[in-house]
Amino acid sequence: MKILLDESVPKALGFELSGHFVRNVQTMGWSGVSNGRLLKLMADNGFEVLISCDQNKISSISRAQICRLLS
Repeated sequence: MKILLDESVPKALGFELSGHFVRNVQTMGWSGVSNGRLLKLMADNGFEVLISCDQNKISSISRAQICRLLS
């Protein structure tokens, strides 16, 4: 599974997710990218999961965006 860690998530969490392809927003060069654009980048790059601790980011992602990412 390809997992993306948001800027708000400690990088060390990635080491706890062994057996998965884990990258963080900073490593991908996506720091500061808007929520909608981030979801598009995730989908275009095959990421299946976004882990975020940012309540504003989570609440601003619409159900339609999530469905597009999953389809």
